[in-house]
Amino acid sequence: MLPLVLGAALLAGQAGGSSGPKGGTLRVVMRPDVDFVDPALARSPEAQAVERVTCRTLYDASGPRLVPDAAAAAPSVSRDGLTWTFPLRGGLKYQTGADITARDFAYAIQRVADPRLSSPATVYITDIASAKAAGQAKLVVRLRRKAPDLASRLSTTFFCPLPPGAPHGPSETQVLPPGSGPYYIASWQRSRSLVLKRNRFYRGSRLANPDEIVFTMGASLENQRLQCETDAADVCGFPPNQGAALRAKYGVNKGRFWAMPQTTLWYLAVNRGDDLFADNDRLAQAVNYAVDRAAIFRQGGAHAGVRTDQIVPPGLPGFRDWSLYSLKGADKRTAKRLAKGSLRSGKCQLWTSNSGSGPAVAQIVKTNLAQIGLDCDISAFEPADLLQEVGVRGAGYDLLLTSWTAPYPDPFAAIAPILDGTQIHSRNNVNFSYFDDPRWAGRLEAAGTKSGSTRRRAYSQLDRDLMRGPAPIVPLFAATQTGTLVSSRVGCFRFNRVYGTDFAALCLNQQSSKLTAAVTGAEGTVASEPPGFSCAATCSSDYPYGTPVTLVAKPAPESLFVQWTGGCSGTNPRCTVTLNGARTVQAVFENKQ
Repeated sequence: MLPLVLGAALLAGQAGGSSGPKGGTLRVVMRPDVDFVDPALARSPEAQAVERVTCRTLYDASGPRLVPDAAAAAPSVSRDGLTWTFPLRGGLKYQTGADITARDFAYAIQRVADPRLSSPATVYITDIASAKAAGQAKLVVRLRRKAPDLASRLSTTFFCPLPPGAPHGPSETQVLPPGSGPYYIASWQRSRSLVLKRNRFYRGSRLANPDEIVFTMGASLENQRLQCETDAADVCGFPPNQGAALRAKYGVNKGRFWAMPQTTLWYLAVNRGDDLFADNDRLAQAVNYAVDRAAIFRQGGAHAGVRTDQIVPPGLPGFRDWSLYSLKGADKRTAKRLAKGSLRSGKCQLWTSNSGSGPAVAQIVKTNLAQIGLDCDISAFEPADLLQEVGVRGAGYDLLLTSWTAPYPDPFAAIAPILDGTQIHSRNNVNFSYFDDPRWAGRLEAAGTKSGSTRRRAYSQLDRDLMRGPAPIVPLFAATQTGTLVSSRVGCFRFNRVYGTDFAALCLNQQSSKLTAAVTGAEGTVASEPPGFSCAATCSSDYPYGTPVTLVAKPAPESLFVQWTGGCSGTNPRCTVTLNGARTVQAVFENKQ
């Protein structure tokens, strides 16, 4: 039997909080929509966070050790390392009540392999010759070559079990899949909302505290912060430059503002499939020397992480600090020398998200590259639109600001998905550099067959040689923590190092909610109907959770009512506020002229 250990000295997958009470609706606001609900295609961080709570994988591979999930124990591996047998638990069910068996996991692998689907997960199964069920509770996978991390590869959310017959065609991939995890996707309104409900047939160790989880899309980071601070939402992001202020206001990991371990590499993908950088190693190296990583790093705000010039992020197995490019600022002299004679048209297209620090970082890169003679036009996209555009081979960018979080702590997961040229499709790609060189593909393949210290050394040298040679990406910094803001009613908090906030584990205080009212400007009162709440200055009262309270603003004889602010808005003196969380309301009055 293979021990359930990856050998990575990283923190456990989950952190923070306790099991807590069950019930209620968890409200999550975010900017982009999920890209897909089909697990074989869902590659955006938002989509994978949803898959995490709706999918039962073979193991939880996000931490330092493989923890059985749908699997009953560790896989057994043949002496030659080419046949893996995964034993499954009994009693696994979808939210429909249908059984989940070994054939469902085999089908998920076969489905990813189908070229009609164009799944970005094919990089994880290149070594698989066959995947078949041996009865109800045994999945047998045969390999073409050794893949010591196979159990982790097959435990990514791309391989959620699906009943045979699930659609393959690209036009059918938005059909809601059956849920095998603690929750299932009950509804999805594109670019508006996505609703998860608890899977009553789930029997497992993962927590499922909220009755339902509602994701609302389209909120700016500024608006997200406002919603969580006024308890209009429960889980929110915030502008990167506001992290320090939130830390000062709430403290860190004390209930409202959380900064949890998560290693994400931020980098510029260098499009080797387009004219400017095709067979142009010198210019790719020049860009690596030209960028000011220190200035870019500062755009990440508090808890930004560490600057890096390598593909494998610091802290991940296989990382070795090779000191390849300057981390303190631009090396303009070397950059100009390499760029001379390699600029071609001298024009480049730089694409970025229009959210967070994306526009600011892109502007720094544009300024840096202008100093070596490269004139870049910046195009900023909505995050979900950007992912769709750049996943299509032949997209018209030269440089792309993007990020990658390895789905498990192994150097294969850090390098291969974003640089294996043998797995480039017509669409749904994650190799945004479109780096496709048989020499390097051979080295990637060879490194993937090794294990232990030999494996780590092979990937470390591959990392070094790629960045010294073709330099298919421009590593900028590794975000080692992710900040999250929550409402006052989130009484416990858990976080996964790969998938982010563990929405299923969050618990909600639903016993009571506080209503605070204040009178500002001139004299007046705020009173509730029916009577019971009356305030001429500032006062508060607790109500049962979910109570709708109608407030009436009454000016004094010498005053006029102007408007509501806070939990109410508008100029109508009557306002109804529902207390599904603490609410603060201000009635603004002014003196009569």
